[in-house]
Amino acid sequence: MGSAGLSQVTIAQAQDDTSGNADLPSGAAVEERFKVARRGYDRRQVEEFVARSRREAVDVRNRLVKTLREVEQLRVDLATARQAAWEAAAQKDRVARELAALRTQAEMALARNLWWPSPQQEEDVTAG
Repeated sequence: MGSAGLSQVTIAQAQDDTSGNADLPSGAAVEERFKVARRGYDRRQVEEFVARSRREAVDVRNRLVKTLREVEQLRVDLATARQAAWEAAAQKDRVARELAALRTQAEMALARNLWWPSPQQEEDVTAG
């Protein structure tokens, strides 16, 4: 027992829901000092400790829920970004193929105009 009427109590966290401590967060044991009353620990201190522990557990759960929602939104955003990137890459490939085809057509048209006279040019040469 501790000094000056205080007793130190180590409360092991419950690993399952059957112990009655399921409201407490799991993890390392918590140490709390309670005054020893005539018939055990000071009831008010114990009730305050339990209430505080439950509030902390609710806070941790709320933060966990918020974090899980954020993670799910990030997953959705990532899937959307991947889809957009895939579509952009596909669009880039289509544009590159179209530009290559246009360039080939332009080169062929230029070659025809440079090497073979058009029918109009042949008439001008023979008439002249």
